[in-house]
Amino acid sequence: VGMVGAYDGQASLRMSDTGIPVYPRTVTIVNDELGADFMEFMGTKDVCLLKGHGMTTAGKTVEEATSNSLTLFRFARMNYLGQAIGGPREVPDIEEHRARWTDERPRWGGRKGTSTEPSGWRHERRRLEEYFND
Repeated sequence: VGMVGAYDGQASLRMSDTGIPVYPRTVTIVNDELGADFMEFMGTKDVCLLKGHGMTTAGKTVEEATSNSLTLFRFARMNYLGQAIGGPREVPDIEEHRARWTDERPRWGGRKGTSTEPSGWRHERRRLEEYFND
């Protein structure tokens, strides 16, 4: 089972709307001064790329930070594949997607589950379990 298919739409829109910052330094962050510099650069963003080192993600919970990490990984993969076929294409109905995440109407038919886990995390957890159990 590959890590392809659906992704966290809300996080994806948030990342694409505000951009993904790339920390301009390539040094390893090994002390409080560098850590403070990096945190100031990252600001309130949920994700940040570090040149030559990978990514950092944040969230209100471990699950949210993990979901952000997986979403950014899929963004990077989709961008790479888009470049390989001649460049990324625009999403034709992006405004409709944004409206679904900013207004009060139900996004997917209004069904409510009984789990206390955030729905995005339930989805990611199942995908990770499938991936690592293959």
